[in-house]
Amino acid sequence: MGASRHLGVEFDPADDSVLLKIESVTERDVALYYCASMRRGSLHFGNGTKIIISGGEGSGPPDCVFCCVHLTFVSLLCVVVCTLALCCFVRQMLKKKPQEEEEEGLPVTSG
Repeated sequence: MGASRHLGVEFDPADDSVLLKIESVTERDVALYYCASMRRGSLHFGNGTKIIISGGEGSGPPDCVFCCVHLTFVSLLCVVVCTLALCCFVRQMLKKKPQEEEEEGLPVTSG
C-alpha cells in the first residue's frame, strides 16, 4: 500500500498490473475510477469501475432524497393543519350567525 492507509496503489509483478486498494470505504469514496495505460505513446483508458455503497450500517438514501421526503411530509402536514383551521373557523362563524340573528330580533330557522 502507498503512504495513505485509506487509499493505496500496489504493483502485482505476477501479472504486471497495478492494483488500487481502498480500505474502509466511505461515501466519500463513491465514484467512477478509471485505469489507464500508456501504449506506443498513447494513453488508453479502461471502462472504469464504479464504487457504490449499499446495505450495512450507515447506508441510506442520499440527503436529497431525505429532503424531498421531509418536504413532502411537511407540505402535507401544512395542508392538513390549514384545512382543520379553516373548518374550525367556518364552524365558529356558523355558530355565531344564529346568535347574531337572535340578538337582532330576526327569526332563527334551523335546518
